[in-house]
Amino acid sequence: MRVIKYLIERNVLTEDQFLRAKDNKKKSDLSIFDCIFSEEGVDQANVLELIAEYYQIQVMDLSNFTPNPDLVGLFPEKFIKANQVIPIEVSGQDTLTVVISDPTDILLQDDVREIVDLNITLFLASKIQIQKKIDEFYNKHE
Repeated sequence: MRVIKYLIERNVLTEDQFLRAKDNKKKSDLSIFDCIFSEEGVDQANVLELIAEYYQIQVMDLSNFTPNPDLVGLFPEKFIKANQVIPIEVSGQDTLTVVISDPTDILLQDDVREIVDLNITLFLASKIQIQKKIDEFYNKHE
């Protein structure tokens, strides 16, 4: 993956860290990015910033964000929880902004477009932050 080379060239990931993450990826259903974040010595914030830079999207800090129930309601709860996606806002009449943890997941992006019948704009956040917001949302709205 070119993004991995990009991370290594910018010294936020070593070749050894990548090889261990790649090995862990083979043993799990985690994304390569989740495996990289679990590597000792990896600065998740720096890696997220560079992944976002590489894919020309923005990182979103979800710590002070509260999901809009109307937008979350556009998706089945099972879909939100299984895919770790949070809708953020609708811009204009045809674009939904969503936050995801893996910008390489083209199938997820296609599924989101199909469900809402809108174009999408991506933001990036860590899977941990996304999971925390999803848990908070559904615990509050049950």
